[in-house]
Amino acid sequence: MARIKVGDKVRAHLDAAYKGRVTSITSEKHIEYTSAGPMDKIVYCIVELEDGRIVKTKVTDLYVDYD
Repeated sequence: MARIKVGDKVRAHLDAAYKGRVTSITSEKHIEYTSAGPMDKIVYCIVELEDGRIVKTKVTDLYVDYD
């Protein structure tokens, strides 16, 4: 699996219509806590879709599109 970087063309695993370019990558803390303390950070990609919309999606839900 390729590591996603800013500028990559990406697609979603479960949505064939989701196709766009990564404009930035951010990470956020979980709101939930476990008995062991706070959970790990979640990494998100900010993606500009081909139809012009800007969306925030978990990086684990995306893959690099080589088309």
